[in-house]
Amino acid sequence: MTRKTHPATGSYALANTVISPIEQIRRGPNAVSTGVSDRVQHAHQITTTDTGTSKALAAETDARVAYSTDTLLLDQLIGWVRSRTRDRYLKEPEVLAIIARSKAAMRRDVSLGLFPAQVKTSIKSSRWRESEVLGWVEATTILSRVANPGFGMKEFVAALMASRISMR
Repeated sequence: MTRKTHPATGSYALANTVISPIEQIRRGPNAVSTGVSDRVQHAHQITTTDTGTSKALAAETDARVAYSTDTLLLDQLIGWVRSRTRDRYLKEPEVLAIIARSKAAMRRDVSLGLFPAQVKTSIKSSRWRESEVLGWVEATTILSRVANPGFGMKEFVAALMASRISMR
């Protein structure tokens, strides 16, 4: 990715700075990267005109920009989970130690779609993937610290399970 070079004067320079994924998480859904800022500036230019259709177009553009910013965080988190190369299976006591929850609470969350389901390893055995458990911990951290992350735990788990199916 190449950076645009602009003089560091005025608010235009602030709008064109590249934001790291960690900084996007800290700033929340209002964080704007270089590609998105161009669309926001374009939407702002359309809003300054006085026709009714351009105002509707600006509102639609702002909605698309907000949606793309919200799903960016979820996509980054799913990408982080799936990019782990050293993945292993965890037994239930190991999972309970990592997530610091009771067995009943974890099983209830699995049935409600709030925690990743286990993987069947044999006829009588099932385990959890370490990357999915750690991804759940990261999603919990984001949901507790970011004001409006743009996704909930059910959306995260559903996207995680969908990406598990598409990997096969």
